[in-house]
Amino acid sequence: MTRAEFLRQLETYLEVKPGSLQGPEELATFPGWDSMALMSLIALADRSDGVRLSVHQCAECRTVQELVDVFAKNPSPP
Repeated sequence: MTRAEFLRQLETYLEVKPGSLQGPEELATFPGWDSMALMSLIALADRSDGVRLSVHQCAECRTVQELVDVFAKNPSPP
């Protein structure tokens, strides 16, 4: 999954306008950023790319970019 695809999916989970996320946004400012969005994102990463993200890794993220970085740093298994 590309960065753009990841952002589009995150926009869906956060219930924001498509194309609105750029990276520096604070996740806590989005009413849609909750445990369901977090679990959906973790499931998406696993389902689409086989990327294993932990709840702890994602919960520590404060910005959209940090979440993108966590995804990028966890490549899918061979």
